[in-house]
Parts: sequence; structure tokens; C-alpha cells
Amino acid sequence: MAVHKVIDDFTPEQLAKLKAIKAKSGAGASAFYRDNELLLAEFGKYYGWQAVCDVLADRVAYETFIALLNAGRAMRLRERIESTQDMAAAIGATFSKKPEQSLRKYLKGLERGI
Repeated sequence: MAVHKVIDDFTPEQLAKLKAIKAKSGAGASAFYRDNELLLAEFGKYYGWQAVCDVLADRVAYETFIALLNAGRAMRLRERIESTQDMAAAIGATFSKKPEQSLRKYLKGLERGI
């Protein structure tokens, strides 16, 4: 069974945009996977198998695909930043004179954001 590749449906303009994004990101081709397969895998990582199926079935426009891919990347970056902040607070608390109080203060600040 042949697998339909969404990149085969891109117009020359869309391919040029995609190549520009790739060049800007510094991403290189893998010896095992083509770039379009890596993009689709990343998309699936963020949105799940059904989203991959929708892309393969041409139910997702190119612009939407790229926008959602960028949104997924932004969300992942935000999660990494939050995780780093949590680790920094925990490590900082261990070196403070009152670790439990320091950590509670940090958690209280987080609760205000809810």
C-alpha cells in the first residue's frame, strides 16, 4: 500500500516556504527519514495519530498544518521553560535556610495563576 505524502501536494511556493523554515531552523536530513516524514512525526507527537491520518487524507490545509506545527513547538518550549523554573525553585529551596518555607512560597505564587 502506497502512503500518500502531504508534502507531495505542496505548491512550489509552499515548498519554498517550507525550505526557508528548514534553513532557518538549521534542521538537517536524517539518514533514515526524509524531512517530510520528520515533520509529520513531530505533528503526530503534538496532536496524535488521528491528526496524522487527517493530514495524510488531505483534510488539513498546508497553512493549518504549519500553523499547528509551530503552535505545538511553542507549547513544548513553554513546558520546558516551566519545568526549568520548577527545577530552579526546588534546587534553590534546598540551599535556603528554610527549604520548606521557600518551596511553599513558590507554590503559592503558582496557585495565584490558577
